[in-house]
Amino acid sequence: MLQELKNRVISGEIRLGEALGRALPNVHGKVPDDRILWMVNEMNGYPNALDWYQRPTDDFPPYRVVTGQLKSVDPHGNLGDVNHPLATKGRYFLAAPISWLEDAFHMEGAVALVEMQELSAHFAKATGGGGVVCSCSKDEVNRILASFKQNFVALINEVTAKGG
Repeated sequence: MLQELKNRVISGEIRLGEALGRALPNVHGKVPDDRILWMVNEMNGYPNALDWYQRPTDDFPPYRVVTGQLKSVDPHGNLGDVNHPLATKGRYFLAAPISWLEDAFHMEGAVALVEMQELSAHFAKATGGGGVVCSCSKDEVNRILASFKQNFVALINEVTAKGG
């Protein structure tokens, strides 16, 4: 089952988020807890992503850091500038679930808009109560998806090599 899933991921027949959800129950107990946590965070999003902005830590995969701009989104979907010191940072950790990154990659145009749930509440006053997105090139999102795919395939190989 895992080998077939891996082949479908490599060929692009299945979305990464769906493959992750199918693989998780089949690798539980066969890989270390930190790998399970990585899978859960990739599937659901990284819940403590604000920590990335507040203190140096190795708790987050560096492949999810992108160069981009923060934009506010009003209830009508209009983009605006974010008036907050973090908006000048230029580098952002994309904490969204892998499936959201897939969706962002498949949007029209060369730019991806990725919802920054962890910053929306934090910036509510600065954005007038709207949401926050990171605007970045699709190349950045594609790099994250490729890194995830590489790590996911390596994890499946690790499990299947052990006879799992």
